[in-house]
Amino acid sequence: MAGVNITIPFPVELAKGHMDCQESSLLHGLQLNCYLGNPLRSGNQKELTVHLDMSGVKVGTEYLTFNISAYTKSKDKNLHENFQQLHLNLTTDANISILGKSEEDVYSYFKANEMKFKQIYEVQKVGLSSVDVAEIDISIPVQWFEPNRKKINLLELYSPKAYLNGQPLSCSSSIRFHSEDDVQDEDILDDESKPDMQNQESQETRDLSKIQNEAKGYQPPANRTLFLNCSTPNVVCNTVKCTAGPFESTPQSSAVIAIMMTLKISDLGTLMGKKDIVHLTTSGSVTIKKPENLNFIAGNHSVTVSSIFIGNVQKEVVATWIIALAIIAGILLLMLLVIGLMKAGFFERRKKEELKALKAVDVGVVADVWHG
Repeated sequence: MAGVNITIPFPVELAKGHMDCQESSLLHGLQLNCYLGNPLRSGNQKELTVHLDMSGVKVGTEYLTFNISAYTKSKDKNLHENFQQLHLNLTTDANISILGKSEEDVYSYFKANEMKFKQIYEVQKVGLSSVDVAEIDISIPVQWFEPNRKKINLLELYSPKAYLNGQPLSCSSSIRFHSEDDVQDEDILDDESKPDMQNQESQETRDLSKIQNEAKGYQPPANRTLFLNCSTPNVVCNTVKCTAGPFESTPQSSAVIAIMMTLKISDLGTLMGKKDIVHLTTSGSVTIKKPENLNFIAGNHSVTVSSIFIGNVQKEVVATWIIALAIIAGILLLMLLVIGLMKAGFFERRKKEELKALKAVDVGVVADVWHG
């Protein structure tokens, strides 16, 4: 009789049992005692397939070791060949990326004192391995500060609406979130949509990778634009931090963060001057916190999102000298036309009388021919 003992390391388990094997528990794993034949004749090869469940293996594990030993009740001449240690190398197949989009690329505020707007960030996990914890940081320009001058608050920030696979996420910031009672339900992810948040998530993202590229087409004129971002001198930024996880061990798992803000247009008067466009940019980044030894591979680990606000459309003013030149040119053309007509005798009375006489002669000739 011949058989084999297989030691399976923790936390690997059997996906399904084998009819020729008996399972027993060990301190640090499982042992399978599998029957191969009685007798196992010389020259015969016996294959044994064991299905394993690897879902309990932690992300970042580099390898697993399986001990395999064969036995027989017959006399064995080569006992040293009966044991083998199998090292199974593991690869972590996971990465994380962040995308972003302003709900509207361009807002028109005209004479409004403030303007509500929303920006949406999406964090995507790709690959089959799970990501336990990821941290999303979103930097937002909130204040304009100059020494010896009064601080100017650029915007108001409402509590972010963040979800991972339909479950709410926790977000925090050093700045105070304003009351959500001031925001209409249709402007943010409202409570009524929470039971069906998975569908809401899909609607919010709307394939951000596609529409993010579409938003890059419009660039406002620099001479009319006030740029507000974390690289602008005198702009103070604060960070909203959201913790997400675990991201499921599915080919794609994502979190959505919707941030509602109010731009304080009336407070920007001293900064705007003659400018009528505001170009406000936030920036987001994502970092994998757990597992700690998971290295980043290719992907978008940071992104910027811009919202553009346009006020009164400025009309181009025609210079006075251009108007004067056009009038003079018109008068000169009229004078040239009159001179030409005068030289042709258009205004002389004698020419008119000769023309009438010529017409009378023509009429008389026609009459004589008719009577003749």
